[in-house]
Order: sequence, then C-alpha cells, then structure tokens
Amino acid sequence: MSSRELQDCLCSLQQEWFSVSSQKSAAPDIVGEYLSAFRMISPSVLQHIVNMADSNGNTALHYSVSHSNFGVVKKLLDAEKNAQIRGEAGQTALMLAVSHGRLDMVRALLAQGAEVNIQDDEGSTALMCASEHGHADIVKLLL
Repeated sequence: MSSRELQDCLCSLQQEWFSVSSQKSAAPDIVGEYLSAFRMISPSVLQHIVNMADSNGNTALHYSVSHSNFGVVKKLLDAEKNAQIRGEAGQTALMLAVSHGRLDMVRALLAQGAEVNIQDDEGSTALMCASEHGHADIVKLLL
C-alpha cells in the first residue's frame, strides 16, 4: 500500500470513528462494538483510535463529555483506563467538563480515576479552570 493510500484509509477511518462516537446521539452499544473490533485487531490499534484527535484537537471522549453522553464516556474510559486523553492546548476531558460546568460529568470522570492535577499547555489545572469559570460546586468537589 502506498503512503497516499494509507493516508486515505486513515482519513476514512477517522471520519467513520467520529461520526459513530462523537455525535450527541452516539449510541454506547455501537461505540462499544467498534471498540471491541479495534481491540481484536490489536491493543495498539485500540489505543490509537481512542486517542485519535480531529482537526480541532479533540478526541471522541472530549465530544462525549461535551454532550454529557455518559454511556459513551464510560465505554471510552473503560477502553483506555489509564490514559489522560488530551485535546487542543493539552486540555483533559476533566478540564473540558469543568469548563462547561458539567458537575455530573466531573463526578463521573473522577470516579473513573481522572487526574485532577494535570496541567494544560498554559499550566492551568481543572481546579484553576473551575475557579476561573465561577463553578463553586465543582471547586468544592475537586478540593
């Protein structure tokens, strides 16, 4: 396969993955089936897909957090338990949930082991983000 053909395949795969996993109406069962198929190919393929970022630097987990799609978030976190998936500017999914004021999603991410003290590219943490956005309830939770 030529380099160009491989690039075309990866582009198609990325489009398919984001259409299945990152829409507001994404179905957790279907996302789970895709993840199982990727896992069967190899753990490294699964890791690559779960950490794949779009042109905005966002992963499927970032979109699922933004949409409060708990089912898909759980599937993605289960697939990549120890990964702190980051998008543009080094923001983690926890930081994204904090910035959107999604207390329920912050709780879910913390329950799954999201690291509170990771810093983005500017040195900010989830706690700093919560303070900056005036989310006192999230600040209390993170403390």
